[in-house]
Amino acid sequence: MIFPLHTDRRLRHTPYANMLLIAINVVVFLAQMADQPTYDADRYLVGPAPWWYGFELDPANLHWYQFITYQFLHFDVWHIGGNMLFLWVFGNSVEDRLRPWGYIPFYLIGGIAAGGAHLLTSDASVLGASGAVAAITGAYLAMFPKTEIRLLLIWFFYPYRFDVPAMWFIAVNIGMNVFFSIEGGGGVAYVAHLGGYAYGFAIGMALLGLKVLPREPFDMPALIKHWNRRREFRELARRDYTPWQKQAADRMGRAADDPEFDELTRRRAAVSSAVAEHDGARAADAYQRLLDLDDTQTMSTTVQHDLGNLAAAAGRYAIAARAYERFLTTYPADAAAPEVQLMLGRIYMRYLDDRARAREVLTEARDRQRDPQRRELAEAWLTELGGA
Repeated sequence: MIFPLHTDRRLRHTPYANMLLIAINVVVFLAQMADQPTYDADRYLVGPAPWWYGFELDPANLHWYQFITYQFLHFDVWHIGGNMLFLWVFGNSVEDRLRPWGYIPFYLIGGIAAGGAHLLTSDASVLGASGAVAAITGAYLAMFPKTEIRLLLIWFFYPYRFDVPAMWFIAVNIGMNVFFSIEGGGGVAYVAHLGGYAYGFAIGMALLGLKVLPREPFDMPALIKHWNRRREFRELARRDYTPWQKQAADRMGRAADDPEFDELTRRRAAVSSAVAEHDGARAADAYQRLLDLDDTQTMSTTVQHDLGNLAAAAGRYAIAARAYERFLTTYPADAAAPEVQLMLGRIYMRYLDDRARAREVLTEARDRQRDPQRRELAEAWLTELGGA
């Protein structure tokens, strides 16, 4: 048996809304257990029906409120335990991005979408938070695919703990639901789960794509952009960069056959290749070699931005800072500049021990931020710097 324990994503806020949802589920489940049905030998109900009968999502006796109430009912301890564990592991981070006023409607509508998917394919009644939890898990896949999930494996009564990328863990769970829905549900509403996953992932991607939510360097749209860039780079490599070399030589006032320019071109290509391959350590080394030849070199806006992010993720903070500094110098009006300033200030404060530069960068970052959460974060770091 495998259980997720937690993710490696650090929360910025206490997940009160998620705690509230879990508490409501547990209280309702305890009330269910206190009023269980009694059956005779032929499995006919004996005595009054439990209070919760009629609140499950029942296609044969459908009422609008069942789309909400069914989400808070569960069969047994294992049913609610598994759902609440997944909700705790993945829901905390999703609430951290959506905040409570966005998270609770997102959760409930996810359960409604999952229930609707179930009704399209089955005439059996259904209950449980699984569909809503699947919606939260789908949103997590869109927002945090590169995080790590700590899993607990029980193998012949021995516990083993190990980490896997969230993207692969969630993808495997989705694949299992697809498989079992094709093979036959066996009493489990797998289509409801899939409906929840589809809703959560689609809405999460839409919120990120439309920039309703602040973007992060390694969310799913960013990964898709990296994958597309790798494909484009391979096509450019197949053409030996000839068009780029000619245009770049013209801009720099050099001949395309200038040996120094040829070396500069090769080193820039090495940076682009490493960034396209999402290899932070190699990108940092390649950019360092490029700066050794010409310390004014800056890549395109997207490559330069990704270069700083990848170098920071690889722990190469000095070269990440140089990449971010060159980005801000060359592209000061770019839409990503406030985010870059925030990350640059954090690097100076946390890793390079340059508190004066950190204070300078974070002050400007705070003043330029439009997102309240990022402005609050910059203010918190400035307070920490001022109290030292």
